[in-house]
Amino acid sequence: MPEGGGRINIVLVRHAYAGLADPEKWPDDEARPVTPKGAQRFVKAAKGLANAVRPEKVLTSGAKRTWQTAKLLTHYGGWPEPERSVLLEHGSDMRDAAAEIDRLQGEGIGNVGIVGHEPLLSALISYLLTGEVTDVTTKLKKGGAAWIVYNGKPGDAHLMWVMPRKALANLRNP
Repeated sequence: MPEGGGRINIVLVRHAYAGLADPEKWPDDEARPVTPKGAQRFVKAAKGLANAVRPEKVLTSGAKRTWQTAKLLTHYGGWPEPERSVLLEHGSDMRDAAAEIDRLQGEGIGNVGIVGHEPLLSALISYLLTGEVTDVTTKLKKGGAAWIVYNGKPGDAHLMWVMPRKALANLRNP
């Protein structure tokens, strides 16, 4: 992955609660939506995230639940309209997602939001912070988020916070 220049704020958000995978109800798991209760609970988190870093660009996987979560962030958190990134799909390599961050950084983007899935988000967090996939163990709960300040090279980043959904509702401007 090429080394970027400058720094970029990254807010990584795990999709809101979407119930359990059920192959009978959702043969294509990518079509599984956020539950009504999951959406209702995430609204408070989205409003809290409005008080954190405001992304200039929001990337999400193509799964319905990540797209719905990103749209809740748009509606209640003032985030920009999401864009689909195939680099965030299930089974993607976090190095490809990191390369996408470098590309955005090269375009002058200073703040990016990423709405996705586990275990990709945790692997990406570890990779950005340490340059390795397994050095940092995190697991974002559904609707949870992490804020990383990334300086353009894996291993040169700072973890500002990791919060579950309930804690996000209490965020205030720094």
